Amino acid sequence: MNTLRLVTDIFLGWPSSQPRFLTAVGNTLFFTATDGIDGYELWKTDGTTSTRVADINPGGSGSFPINLTAVGNTLFFRANDFSGPGLWKTDGTTTTRVTAIRPAAGRSYPSNLTAIGNTLFFSATDGSSGYELWKTDGTTTTRVADINVGAEGSNPYSLTAIGNTLFFTANDSTNGRNLWKTDGTTTTLVTDLGNIAGSNPSFLTAVGNTLFFSAIGDDTTGRELWKTDGTTTRLVADLYPGEARFGESSSSPSYLTAVGDTLFFAATEGNSFTGDYYRGRELWALNWALPSITLYISPAFVTEDGNPNLLYTFRRTGATTSALTVNYTASGTATLGTDYTGIAAAGTTKTVRFAAGSATAIVTVNPTADTTFEANETVALTLAAGTGYTIGTTTAVTGTINNDDLAPTLPRVTLAVSPASVAEDGAANLVYTFSRTGATTSALTVNYTASGTATLGTDYTGIAAAGTTKTVRFAAGSATAIVTVNPTADTTFEANETVALTLAAGTGYTIGTTTAVTGTINNDDLAPTLPRVTLAVSPASVAEDGAANLVYTFSRTGATTSALTVNYTASGTATLGTDYTGIAAAGTTKTVSFAAGSATATLTLDPTADTTIEANETVALTLAAGTGYTIGTATAVTGTITNDDVQSTVSTTLIGDQSSLTLTGTSRISGAGNALNNIIIGNSSNNRIVGGLGRDTLTGGGITDNDTFIYNSLNESLLSGFDTITDYTARDRITVPLTVETATLGSSAGNVLSLTGAAIAGLLTTSAFAANTAAAFTATGQAGTFIALNDSRAGFQADTDAIVFLRGFTFSSSNLVDLI
Repeated sequence: MNTLRLVTDIFLGWPSSQPRFLTAVGNTLFFTATDGIDGYELWKTDGTTSTRVADINPGGSGSFPINLTAVGNTLFFRANDFSGPGLWKTDGTTTTRVTAIRPAAGRSYPSNLTAIGNTLFFSATDGSSGYELWKTDGTTTTRVADINVGAEGSNPYSLTAIGNTLFFTANDSTNGRNLWKTDGTTTTLVTDLGNIAGSNPSFLTAVGNTLFFSAIGDDTTGRELWKTDGTTTRLVADLYPGEARFGESSSSPSYLTAVGDTLFFAATEGNSFTGDYYRGRELWALNWALPSITLYISPAFVTEDGNPNLLYTFRRTGATTSALTVNYTASGTATLGTDYTGIAAAGTTKTVRFAAGSATAIVTVNPTADTTFEANETVALTLAAGTGYTIGTTTAVTGTINNDDLAPTLPRVTLAVSPASVAEDGAANLVYTFSRTGATTSALTVNYTASGTATLGTDYTGIAAAGTTKTVRFAAGSATAIVTVNPTADTTFEANETVALTLAAGTGYTIGTTTAVTGTINNDDLAPTLPRVTLAVSPASVAEDGAANLVYTFSRTGATTSALTVNYTASGTATLGTDYTGIAAAGTTKTVSFAAGSATATLTLDPTADTTIEANETVALTLAAGTGYTIGTATAVTGTITNDDVQSTVSTTLIGDQSSLTLTGTSRISGAGNALNNIIIGNSSNNRIVGGLGRDTLTGGGITDNDTFIYNSLNESLLSGFDTITDYTARDRITVPLTVETATLGSSAGNVLSLTGAAIAGLLTTSAFAANTAAAFTATGQAGTFIALNDSRAGFQADTDAIVFLRGFTFSSSNLVDLI
């Protein structure tokens, strides 16, 4: 739905704001207006909100901005401040004078503002050179050219942009006012139509890439319609033929206006030669459709050494009165300058020129004769965009240069080796002979690869190490080429090794021998005598809690100068990591190393102590195959870890290397340890438990039974190896040696910070710990109570007095320690 609305009412009432010079920059409309107070200034609106951009000339007179011109996102315009008319710019927020072209007076009077890309061209005066053509990018402002040197100036007018070229009229004071052009760097006169006073061009109008204008020619044409592309300038039509000197032979085209490809203008038609001097002034139209260019080729195929050439014909539609330059590119498999000529080598884009009056233009491609056998080659021309035409043929037009040379007969290369085998330390070498058929006048390089079990550089020399593909060269005049493989002498016993050469594809030959040709390097070294490795274990059995370990001894025969690593496996009923240590856990196959100079290597297995009643367990080591030795002991060598834990339902005393005792059943029984560090565990009845010598751990076995822990001698539990009773209660008793007085202890004598002889002696002094008495104390970090037994000397003596640790025991009124 269309909506008509008032955007803003800047000046309420009469005579209103008078908005003029509406100019769009992006989504913003700039215009000049007055609010009735500050005069005419620059305003902007987004269609909703309108604001004054800047008050350039404060006061009621205003700055009167004119020539509003957009360059990118910047608006340039002419405005008057206190220093006079000058060039200004704004982005809608910040407004500044561009430059003081005339610094002293400030009045540069810029006019004819015209944008090309990001550059603004305009006419202005610096006060000394008169009006000339200037340019600016908003930061840097320079004079483009001083066409009429001096104070008068050339007065550039009618600035009109076509592409990157600016056309304008100017007076150089010599030829009068004529048509000029510039790219911002170079400024030149486009044409002088021959009128002494100048052609006085006017109504400059762009239609596509062509400039149309009204101008005065020589005395025979008067003012008529002209056109130019910047290079060639032509009369479009003489609507009023006759001699201009009579003053009645001009159609005087005016108000030139382009609508698409059509130029409309007002003109007078007449003919002074026929006496039809005046037919009236009417509206005229010139349809200016660009010519369409097509491209053809005939013939499409030629031979490289033949007479016909590839003829590419360019055709244009429409008028042919003017010359026309058309762009094209050349591609294809043929190489310009090598396979053909006829096209300029310079530049990627080539050009062909239609002469004035011609509808066609020709490019002749002349193939270059040669004697080289090669594939047919193509030359593909493609029309490219340019000025003054459209492209009718959009795809490449291809001509073919047919090869007319015969394919050469390539030599056939074969390969053989003789002798086929040599000794590695012998004088003979493996000689590989490459043979070729056909002419031998030229040298020839042939490719091959080397493989086999022998290693280049280690087992033999004679072939270049670099690269996977090797080369051999036939000299000119020679039908054969030789590669000599020289075996490297060594003293290493090894298998026979091979060197296999295989012909590889290349240029200028075919392969006659398609399979590898193999030579053999025979080993001539004796096999070494390998050491023989045997295995034994001693002792053959040990107790699991004993001091002895299973020691497996590996022995080797022969020289011992070098180290040797031997493989073995471990099996048996014992579990590595649980029942013993001494072997690496990782891997199924283990290793042991002989040190250089040693004939033996040992492996020590340390049984893991426990209190579990179990069968005796075995560790079986078996030699395994490896490098640098033979196996002397073919069967497993087994060591036994004997169980030393006892379980009994009758009174029992540990003997030999037994270390633990568990009393089972529910009857009252006794258990006695030996000199080892025993673990004795009672049952649920009233047990009598004797630790004996060693650091023993004693457990009554029940919280409701009445157990007796018996100490026959104080040295059974000295500080250096005291016993621990794990579950002592007030129902239990401790039997002390006869030298110690019986007693019932109900409290602790105090606490020691560390469990050392000095710390305990500091607590149990001669007054606190009388001879042949007992005392209790605690120690920091120990959860329980210690009982000390004196040996007849007052005060604690670590080497003669006993201590027993009651783990977890704490005194209370009902929790006492009974010593009997």
